[in-house]
Amino acid sequence: MVRRASLGSRWSGTLLDGIGRVVLRSSGISNGVEADSTARLCVRGGDGAAREIPIRQATEDLFRDVLPWRTFRWYYGQQHYSGRYWASTMSAHVIYESRLELARLLMADFDTSVNHIVAQPFMMQTPIGGEIRRHIPDYLLLTAGPADQPRQVGHD
Repeated sequence: MVRRASLGSRWSGTLLDGIGRVVLRSSGISNGVEADSTARLCVRGGDGAAREIPIRQATEDLFRDVLPWRTFRWYYGQQHYSGRYWASTMSAHVIYESRLELARLLMADFDTSVNHIVAQPFMMQTPIGGEIRRHIPDYLLLTAGPADQPRQVGHD
């Protein structure tokens, strides 16, 4: 199940959690919590430095030059299938953590509306119920259309 969502007024998209629930929507964080000034995005710039910005200040240009928020480890015998895929959309490698993410990455790479793919693009954090909640989407797919698409890949 895919639903539209938005981060502020500058770009919109779809951000799903691991079981298909919408994490962001046009009014902000799901479950009735608004994405106000306390909701923040943490991004790692091209120089590797982390910075934190209010969620409503996120622009498409911000995500054009970001590094993955997390780093991956590969080792013999690990339970999941991580790796790098050469995406023709990016003319560069894009990382993935599972075969399911690889399948989604292949679909995005062959989608002509996708013009930029960012793996692990940011960490979103906001207080919910007195606790800080954090989430890192698997991919951000920037498209030629009005709605950019952060994607969380997972099974139900």
